[in-house]
Amino acid sequence: MLASPKDITASLAVLAVYMIVALVGAPPRVMDSLLAYPLVVRGAWLLVVIGAAYYKYYMTAVLIAVLGLHIAMDARSSYIFSNAGIMGQYAELQRNDPRFAGSLDVKVADGALNMDPPRWLDPGQSPLPLLLFPPSIDQLEKIQSNVA
Repeated sequence: MLASPKDITASLAVLAVYMIVALVGAPPRVMDSLLAYPLVVRGAWLLVVIGAAYYKYYMTAVLIAVLGLHIAMDARSSYIFSNAGIMGQYAELQRNDPRFAGSLDVKVADGALNMDPPRWLDPGQSPLPLLLFPPSIDQLEKIQSNVA
């Protein structure tokens, strides 16, 4: 298999893009689309690789395959847990959500909280007593009869 001058030029361009992605990282939009629409992105990536091989750009096809694998691995490993990734965005929302207040969890663990905080209840409902472990007979009866 011989590489034509056009194939070498195209593969050098893909190699330059690969070096930029390896040094700086792929844009967040590319990473988000890869995580949100994996089947579409894989299909487009496969079509580009097959198209490059069909037009006898073999070296370019190999480098595009390697570039795609690198971006896919990066999206599923380091990006998803970064501040810009999906898990980072979820953690930011969780920090501002009163349902995930860590101080309440500590109070529940220490036994300092006697009533379930209203963060888990619908508005308008009164706080429920915490379920003891093991549950008391009274609590088991309430659970059986579906009474709060």
